[in-house]
Amino acid sequence: MSAIQSFQNVGNAFTAYGVFTADEIKQVNGIWQVINYNLAGGHDFDWTYKGMTTQLIL
Repeated sequence: MSAIQSFQNVGNAFTAYGVFTADEIKQVNGIWQVINYNLAGGHDFDWTYKGMTTQLIL
């Protein structure tokens, strides 16, 4: 089963444990977002597709 299928099977919900390093915080499209360069695949990323809303990690 793929990660996407597993995510959908539990109602599109997840729980993150441990430490998340926010390398940059920025307001994009009216939403405060954070980015972790390692998880985004480097510094060349698109905030719209790779940014994570701060509401998910607070």
